[in-house]
Amino acid sequence: MQGSEADAEAALEQLMADVAGGAVARPQPRRKGGAARAKQSGAVSELGADRWLVGIESGRDPLTGARRRQTQVVRGSREDAEIALARLRLIDNDAVLQSATNARTVRAACELSLREVRTELQTRRTDRSACKRIVTTRLPGGNQLGDLALSKLDWRTVEQVFARWSSEGLHPATQSRYCSALSKVIDHAKRSGWVRHNPVREARRPKVPAHRPDVPRDIEVRAALRAAEAKDYLLYAYVLGMATIGCRRSELLAVQVADLDLVNAVVTIRASLADGGPGVGIYRKATKRDDWRDVPLTEQMVGVFTELLDRRQALVAEFGQGEISATGYVFSDDPDGATWMRPDSTTQRWLAARGDCTVTFAMLRRYVATKLLDVTAGDYRTVASITGNSEETLRRWYDAGPNLAKKKAVVAMARL
Repeated sequence: MQGSEADAEAALEQLMADVAGGAVARPQPRRKGGAARAKQSGAVSELGADRWLVGIESGRDPLTGARRRQTQVVRGSREDAEIALARLRLIDNDAVLQSATNARTVRAACELSLREVRTELQTRRTDRSACKRIVTTRLPGGNQLGDLALSKLDWRTVEQVFARWSSEGLHPATQSRYCSALSKVIDHAKRSGWVRHNPVREARRPKVPAHRPDVPRDIEVRAALRAAEAKDYLLYAYVLGMATIGCRRSELLAVQVADLDLVNAVVTIRASLADGGPGVGIYRKATKRDDWRDVPLTEQMVGVFTELLDRRQALVAEFGQGEISATGYVFSDDPDGATWMRPDSTTQRWLAARGDCTVTFAMLRRYVATKLLDVTAGDYRTVASITGNSEETLRRWYDAGPNLAKKKAVVAMARL
């Protein structure tokens, strides 16, 4: 047995008395200060007819040090209960059982994620707004989700939260955004050792209906280019880049002179800009997919880049400097390209210059994806390698290239 010396002596006396008198051994209460039950020690208790309670001692709470016990109700014979107990020991030994800490709640997990996870400023604002809604969501019974212990959060509770959001009339896209934020919070809690698995991934997520993307027409894109050219040539080059290269606007702003190969008409996308908020500001980082890609340039885009760099070289010569720096940023208000243009200032410039034009930078990116899918007859892999999207995203939101095959199939039908 395990315990103190006094516990061992008491057990020995009881054993000797039982052997001498043939009495059935009676359990002795554990003395104050005795040793705790060993980890994975188990027991089977009869609850009623063919109902058994099996349980094992699991590891202690990592934060409070309190005792934790994994239990399960089994229906059947005593042998079935013993088999269930053995299985419970095995899965606990393999770290399959959820053994979170009761000292941490969903609200605490949200605060931890917002404090430790480094994301862009806009993403952080979105996550903060989502977490505020998550922790104030009412569960059946009136309690807030934020007050629920992580150890009690399961997929059923998560689906109850989804149902609550749906009953409150939240848009499906908003529900999906909150769901993603909650999953990200629990994932971070898992990495921090608070939980062993993420129940949000086991729940059925709210469905988001796909809709036809808002893609501008050719005449609208040409009108946007004319408006930009009349206002600012640097802005014109940027808008044309968004309408032909297909990269994200933060990636286009991070392009340096060395990334341009105008002889072979190729630009290398290898980085992007992000706003880290107060105390951090704008910083250069890897692309969203942590990759680099070579994107072909149109003849028109090559001509605009050539003109832009010639103007930059003239300004550099006027100030008595030599060649423009290869590490200088293409889209910069400095003659030598030492600093980048801020993403928000680029948007403000476009809003001031576009006049009655309603085209946005996001619409220009969708325009490129749609055009590329048309000319490649729906080659999603090629388009993904150019735009930096995933094939899954393109297949979900775009159906441009396959539309050509659909049209041909309908036209080829026999006349009725």
